[in-house]
Amino acid sequence: MEVSDAQREVRTVFVGGFWGQLVSAVLWLVSAALSTWVSPRAGITQIVLGGFLIFPLTQLLLRLSGGRSRVSRENPLHWLGMQVAFTLPLSMLLLVPVAEFHLNLFYPALMVLLGAHYLPFIFSTACACSARYARFWWAAALSSRTICRDRSAWAAGWVG
Repeated sequence: MEVSDAQREVRTVFVGGFWGQLVSAVLWLVSAALSTWVSPRAGITQIVLGGFLIFPLTQLLLRLSGGRSRVSRENPLHWLGMQVAFTLPLSMLLLVPVAEFHLNLFYPALMVLLGAHYLPFIFSTACACSARYARFWWAAALSSRTICRDRSAWAAGWVG
């Protein structure tokens, strides 16, 4: 399978990332709401635990929408997607000392990790949208830290 065919299949099967972005957006909205009206720790816990559900929920929505939920086994990018998916939970361990040092840095630090998480998708999808997602998360991290300063951690959650 040619690389361009493999990339096209990834874009087609995952609908250009639509369902995954929708699930992520809902998780960020719930996290920001919990941080605002319950506690920052509740919002942080929700975004961390809910983040583990992004891929399974995306798979469910792909199936419910009538499309395929996986790329073919012949697609060489099949395993790259799985490897990329597992790097974010492992790198989130870096957020523990950040949150312990200063809770208000949690959301901006998570946004930086998410931006880095999208970099391999630029190759696997050959889609400019992945580059835009990476730039968005990095800009959001910088702007939320600049705008929110030392206010509550929840404020940065709304930016995400």
